[in-house]
Amino acid sequence: MIAAIDMMELSDSAVHVIHVLAALVAGGAILFQALALHPTLRSLDESTQSAASNTLADRWRPVAFVLIAILLITGLVTFGLRIPVLRENPQKMVYHGLFGVKFLLALVIFHGVAVLALPGAKGERYRATAGKRLPLLAALVVAIVILAGILRSISG
Repeated sequence: MIAAIDMMELSDSAVHVIHVLAALVAGGAILFQALALHPTLRSLDESTQSAASNTLADRWRPVAFVLIAILLITGLVTFGLRIPVLRENPQKMVYHGLFGVKFLLALVIFHGVAVLALPGAKGERYRATAGKRLPLLAALVVAIVILAGILRSISG
């Protein structure tokens, strides 16, 4: 029984570490794009800006989609592992509500990241409006980090 508990705690910790690492990379990339990359690209002439933006999107696309998959899988697994722990917690309804908000915000971010990484003319059209999208995505990343801290304090 003790070995089973230790394995459960170990798997919970491993899933959490993978989730946090993926979130750090994804969230850091969004903040980097909003604060440094996009302003720098805007200072270039239009043809250079378009070529650089397309090249960056081509290189980032597979990484972004893998990160989205990892975050979805590990986030849902973590939620599933928290349900038994929360059964006796008087704040379980608050936890579930905040988790729902966090999940919906994450879906908005995933959509924003996916459309900015699209190939071809459609992707170029979305990247042309990145100046409007990136600050919103960056603010949502900060909101998710705050929610994650609150959720962690509720679940123990």
